[in-house]
Amino acid sequence: GDVVTPPLPDMVEAIHRAGAALGPILAVSTHTAGAWREHGVHARVLPNAVDTDRWRLGPGGEDLVWFGRLVPEKGAHAAIAEARLLGRRLVLAGRIGDADYVRSEIDPHLGEDVVHVGPLRHRDLARLVGSSACALVTPMWEEPFGLVLAEALSTGTPVAAFDRGGVHEVVAGSP
Repeated sequence: GDVVTPPLPDMVEAIHRAGAALGPILAVSTHTAGAWREHGVHARVLPNAVDTDRWRLGPGGEDLVWFGRLVPEKGAHAAIAEARLLGRRLVLAGRIGDADYVRSEIDPHLGEDVVHVGPLRHRDLARLVGSSACALVTPMWEEPFGLVLAEALSTGTPVAAFDRGGVHEVVAGSP
């Protein structure tokens, strides 16, 4: 099956127990496949795809956008700091995945220049991203792929991203 996670010890052990009958693991990026290969797991790359009928070209806009699960490893706090350095308004969209993180690192910074619109229906999220000036993508871990990059680019919204894990493969279009 697809692997969207870096190799975790329990997963590596389970795959080794399954043996050759399992066949190759499909990884979402060359970066992730390489990490699995370092653990002796045969991995091939099958990148994620974006349905461009759902992520349509948008008009652009003035605000910056960050979207995803609000968890420390996705780095919304870094996006807030970046937007403030630029003097730009930031719209955060996504569900709360770590309530303690949001309480301590996000909520204290909310106001006119940083707003959290919560989780949005797909159509509304695509519309928000497509009507933004730039999408900030701030992984604090070795991001396996960075689907939000491909989604933002499909709407015509440029991205500014931390180059972690497989991010460069999405932005550059190749490993």
